Amino acid sequence: MIVCSCNVIREEEIRDAARKGCRTPEAAYASMGCEPQCGCCLDFADEIIDEELPKGQTLRAVA
Repeated sequence: MIVCSCNVIREEEIRDAARKGCRTPEAAYASMGCEPQCGCCLDFADEIIDEELPKGQTLRAVA
């Protein structure tokens, strides 16, 4: 599935970047040599990255 149509980034590419240590969409995109353009994909990319975190670990701040 395409996550970012501006950069044509697929879900599996985001998952792979997360597995390699990228913890934000911006870091994942940078690892692929690009950056977010319109930003519509960032929430979905963030969810994908969260799914790849080890169980019990989260990056979400608790208010």
